[in-house]
Amino acid sequence: MAGCNAMLSEFERCEFLEIDFLSSYFAALPAAPTNLQASEITATSVKLTWSYPDPDDLTYYVIRYGPKTPLKNSRLQVHEMSGIVTMYYSLRPLSPYTEYEIQVIAVNQVGRGPPSAPITVRTGETGQYEKSSPMRNTNIFLASR
Repeated sequence: MAGCNAMLSEFERCEFLEIDFLSSYFAALPAAPTNLQASEITATSVKLTWSYPDPDDLTYYVIRYGPKTPLKNSRLQVHEMSGIVTMYYSLRPLSPYTEYEIQVIAVNQVGRGPPSAPITVRTGETGQYEKSSPMRNTNIFLASR
């Protein structure tokens, strides 16, 4: 390679190095996470899971989320949860009976990659039945007239 560079003019060598640097920079950004799914949806939380081909190359994930439509007389709000090191996360606190758009972004030493395909999740209603432990020590009295 040194012989090749010796034959190039100073301008050609600089141009070659710049192209090489840019191609290695863009190739080093992480890919978008895939297979983003929601489960265990309640009125105020949702469990997220996703896939990534080689998670050992990453520093962390970012979850970007916000209501799909803004509340009356307000602006659209987008929130981010950063520093997530697993491929699952329970997102909370969320507002009841609200439709959210959610994406996941992979981050490595170079920077943030593109976001995953978005998913839309509607949280449950307040007072909606959720799994809980059975009632204990309950006394029921029937009143007669």
